[in-house]
Amino acid sequence: MVKTMTEKQIAAKELAKEKAIYNLFKKITKNKQLDSRPILKLINLREDGVAVATDSHRLLQVTEFHDKKEYGLLDGATGEVIEVT
Repeated sequence: MVKTMTEKQIAAKELAKEKAIYNLFKKITKNKQLDSRPILKLINLREDGVAVATDSHRLLQVTEFHDKKEYGLLDGATGEVIEVT
């Protein structure tokens, strides 16, 4: 028997996936040792929909993370947009 997912279940699964990815970004950017290097606390949102974050040891790059056609920096801890161009 094949189970099919409802639209609500699919949306919930996508939301859970997005939340998990964002939590990975938060894990990389939330580091007490980065106080002297604040740029490492940011998520780089590129024009092509890619989001990138690093703590200088690990790199997380996610394609199709956003659909905005602009470049920006997002604070990993608060989710606040720092800069948009």
